[in-house]
Amino acid sequence: MTRRAVIALALALTAALAAPAPDAAAHDRKWRTTASWGLTASGGEAAVGWVQSPHAPCVNDRVVKVFRVKPGRDALVGVDRRTGWPTGSGEGYINAPADLVAGKKYYIVVKKKNIGPRGHKHVCKAWTSGKVAWNPPS
Repeated sequence: MTRRAVIALALALTAALAAPAPDAAAHDRKWRTTASWGLTASGGEAAVGWVQSPHAPCVNDRVVKVFRVKPGRDALVGVDRRTGWPTGSGEGYINAPADLVAGKKYYIVVKKKNIGPRGHKHVCKAWTSGKVAWNPPS
């Protein structure tokens, strides 16, 4: 090995050892989210149900939005900003008061939530339901 090759190798090893090591604890995690829900007129028109996830912190304090399907951009008609029963307890119960119109279709979106400490990306994934028609009881 030539002197020039030895010097180049030594410099490369020195640079590699001097470079900051990546944070071994920093990592990304993602958990799925689902919900069971429906529309009701009991106690006022609302979307009610439960947020579900295999990771318990993903159930608490989720933002749930209710949308009415319409041409163009769908209309936001209700929000539960902090799921729980009674409202705000954080136990995953959805109670989003909504302005419902008979014969129209609705769906909910559970917004994603980052629950990781600083420097970490621990995400409870967003979830969007299928569409449900509102047919109020007669």
